[in-house]
Amino acid sequence: MNLHKVNIVAGLIIASFVLTHTINHALGLWSLEAAEDARQLFGLLWRNPIASWALAGALIVHLGLAYYAVFRRSHLRLPAVEWTRLAFAFLVPFVLVRHVTLSGIIPRVEGVAADYPSIIASMWLIDPTAVVLQGLLLIVVWGHLSIGFHFWLRHRAWYVRSSPYLHTIAVGLVLLSLGGLARSVATVDTLARDPGWFDGLKELAFDGVDRVRAGALAETPPTVIGGLLVLLGAVLLARFARRWYRTRHGRIRVSYAGGRTVVMPVGATLLDASRTNGIPHASLCGGRGRCSTCRVKVTIGLDDLDPPEAQETRVLAGIKADADVRLACQSRPRRDVSVVPLLPANATAREARRPGGLEGREQRVAILFIDLRGSTRLGERRLPYDVVHILSRFFAEMAEALMATKGHYAQFNGDGLMALYGLEEGFEEGCSHAIRGATEMLKRVDNLNETMKSELNEPLRVGIGIHGGEAIVGIMGPPTTPIISAIGDNVNVAARLESLTKEFGCAIVISEAVAQGADVDLTRFPRHEAETRGRTATIPVYAIPQDHGLEP
Repeated sequence: MNLHKVNIVAGLIIASFVLTHTINHALGLWSLEAAEDARQLFGLLWRNPIASWALAGALIVHLGLAYYAVFRRSHLRLPAVEWTRLAFAFLVPFVLVRHVTLSGIIPRVEGVAADYPSIIASMWLIDPTAVVLQGLLLIVVWGHLSIGFHFWLRHRAWYVRSSPYLHTIAVGLVLLSLGGLARSVATVDTLARDPGWFDGLKELAFDGVDRVRAGALAETPPTVIGGLLVLLGAVLLARFARRWYRTRHGRIRVSYAGGRTVVMPVGATLLDASRTNGIPHASLCGGRGRCSTCRVKVTIGLDDLDPPEAQETRVLAGIKADADVRLACQSRPRRDVSVVPLLPANATAREARRPGGLEGREQRVAILFIDLRGSTRLGERRLPYDVVHILSRFFAEMAEALMATKGHYAQFNGDGLMALYGLEEGFEEGCSHAIRGATEMLKRVDNLNETMKSELNEPLRVGIGIHGGEAIVGIMGPPTTPIISAIGDNVNVAARLESLTKEFGCAIVISEAVAQGADVDLTRFPRHEAETRGRTATIPVYAIPQDHGLEP
């Protein structure tokens, strides 16, 4: 059994205990007696030696694997939900240790007869902060449990269908449990107005108990918490040492479709490379090899990767993946590789179950076309090498502009290119980024004209068209060099708008759809009704001059 399965088994044992504990507190809404009856019933399940040892072992294994997960990670740049799950995982033992000692270990080891009313009374009447910690414990444990189940199951079809109901049940249970705890505290507070009530409970609970030894056990939680902190510090120090070792003993390059290349240490995963360098990369299961959303097509360096292990093989077989497809979260390259992510960064569970790669999906995106004007004249009085040099400088600057504004290179046509915006962040933000991208491109062209004026007979000029709407986005191109691109009527419109910059005598033509998506006011610029091939209706557009001062 691998560590993944061990962790699931441990988690299920803990979840079963947490569920019974949560229900026990919730019954406090009815009465203290109902909560005590439930405690006795659940005690038959959890106080026998087999269940007790299984629960203790599950807690140790689950916590140990949490420490190991932190050590294994090459970086800690995680999505917010993963940070929350990890934070809850380490917060649980620090809050839990005191509760377990006082209401679990001491009663069993020393024979304290602690029933539900006496436990609540001890917390509220001796140290009221214990009640607050108990409520916090319920929230943290249930939160970690819920997020853990979500990560485990969210790529399964039945869970996606049932998730609204399951989330409602999860929230409802913890609210009922907190309400039951509050009602129990209120009941105890009322009963405690009788001075002899609590004294009678203590006498009954500690009858025949060595109170000195029980008191000594009650002082152990700070020592345990200190040990956990030392262990966490040792894990973080070990991560630092490993990173130093990897940095000293080799780094490799990972190239992505679209031309971006990043550097990563040997031993890190391809998913680590993406996340460390801020490249959006799908991973519904959080990098545990349970889903297939992080899958990539390895175009260069496949033979240098270790063969997939059993878990990865099983997942890849489930989607009928080709031999050159690997899970980014399980692949640790030792030499330079080139990869193409096969699903968008916002991939859903439905797409995870789709065989192969991204064949095409409808998505609202902003499309930008840029064309270099008069490119044929560049070669009239220059050697081919000089023309290639100028074009290489131009496209390098345009690629930097795309990277700076979250654009995605999608097509190259000799003297121009097509870019997509909004693949990850959504249509509205994509429209805003596309306008910023056009502005950044014009600035870089101006800088090129300034730095290369001795090499140019006349300044470089460009035309840019931006349109947005539904398009078919997917992996396209030759099998060895595929890229994420788009096709559709709106792509053709964007190309047409770029050509209209010549007719309107401007630098940028932006459709009204993009202006509305970006929530930017372009009414100060000339407005035209553009005709496009295959459409009877015209498209309202704005003609933006070179010196526009536009700030989306």
